[in-house]
Order: sequence, then C-alpha cells, then structure tokens
Amino acid sequence: MFSICVIFPKDSPIDKDMSIHLWVANDFIASETRGQQIFNMLVCRCFLQDVKIQKDLLSAYEDEEIHRPTTCKMDDLMHDLADSVSGNDCSILQESSCHQIPQESTYVNSLQHEVRHLSLDYVHDHTIATMQKILAPRPRTILVRRGGMGKSKFISLRALKTCYIRPYLTNLKHLRYLGCSDSYVSALPEATTMLYSLQTLKLNGCRNLQKLPEGMKYMSSLRHIFLIGCISLECMPQGTGELSSL
Repeated sequence: MFSICVIFPKDSPIDKDMSIHLWVANDFIASETRGQQIFNMLVCRCFLQDVKIQKDLLSAYEDEEIHRPTTCKMDDLMHDLADSVSGNDCSILQESSCHQIPQESTYVNSLQHEVRHLSLDYVHDHTIATMQKILAPRPRTILVRRGGMGKSKFISLRALKTCYIRPYLTNLKHLRYLGCSDSYVSALPEATTMLYSLQTLKLNGCRNLQKLPEGMKYMSSLRHIFLIGCISLECMPQGTGELSSL
C-alpha cells in the first residue's frame, strides 16, 4: 500500500481520501475504516508528512457544511524508498515522455510485463494507442492529470482518474474507483451506469455538472458519491436512495 504512493510525483500533495479509495479498489484492504487506520499509522511513522486540511479550497464551494479534503506529502527519501520497493509495479510518465513513447526503449520494455499502477501528466490518442499495445491488459490504476481516456483495452483496470468521461469506458467491468473532479464535465454518459463494480464516484468541483445518469439506481456496488462544489446540479436521479451500499 505504501509503495503505490510513488505514482504521485515528488513534492506533490497526496489526497488522503483518494489514497484510501485506491487501496480499497486494488484489494489491498477491505474497507475505508481500515484505510484510515493505516493512513494514521503511516503518518505516525513519518512515511507520510505535512498533513494539511485544505481549508482554502472551501471558498470555491460556498458555505456548505462539507467534508474537508486532507492532503499530505511524502519526503523525497521516502519516495525513493517506495519506488525501490515497488520495482516496476508503479510508474510516472511526465509530460515530455507522454508525447512520444519509444516502444523499443529499455524503459518501455520493462513496463511491458510489470507495470500495474501508472500516473500520467497528459494523455492524447497517440499516447493511449501506444500504451495499449505495450501494457494492456495489466494496469490496475491509471491517474491522468490532463486529458482523458477513450476506449480502453485495460480491462483489468480497478481505478481511473481522468479529466472527462466517455461512453467507451463501459468495457471496464472491474473498475471500482472513477474520479473526474475539477473538470468541465456537464453530464455523465448514461453508459456510466454499466460500470457495475464501481464503488466510488468522485466529481468534486465539477461546477458545470447538471445531470447524473437516470440509471444510477442500478449501480448496486456504489458506496460513495462525492459531489462537493457541483453547484449546477439540482437533484439526484430518481431511485438513488434505494442503493443499499450508498
């Protein structure tokens, strides 16, 4: 669990809730409660540091009584340790690498059979097409800072953070975490409701979001929906309250 934190770049804030949801999505732990305990333990042992409650973010969400996001950081030495422990299991592609991925390079060859958790600065169609030839279907986690995923061959994917959601994601039958916070999305595709394994849907800060799929009542595995700051969303779809795990 500690080693997966290496997919967050050095000196960048790590969202506590997101980390815990990634642990659950990848079956490292069974529940968010256990994740909270482990997070506190990592902080006590200084694996994670600089824990902050992001009060400054609340101004964007008016005066709502909301769950305040908590972030932390990983010391550079700890980041190097996590990188060493993870081996080729985790990787970060910086923007300069995302424009062209040389398939014959030693780096890519090492990714071909081993990488499972991946973070990218930017994604475009060429990047995804090349990555799918090299990596599919192994990745379990993909975090995208800018851009979004089209039709994916990463059929083993458990967690995805993206900047927009396309209907083609329905083939990700094992997806448990889907994050699209702080994006310009105005509506989720109705096909999103076919992600039957999805447990966490995070859409915080999506100011343009006006509508959620009518079929959300069929997403029986859904346990968490985060809609903080979705100021254009007026109501939840009918039947959402019937979801027993929510």
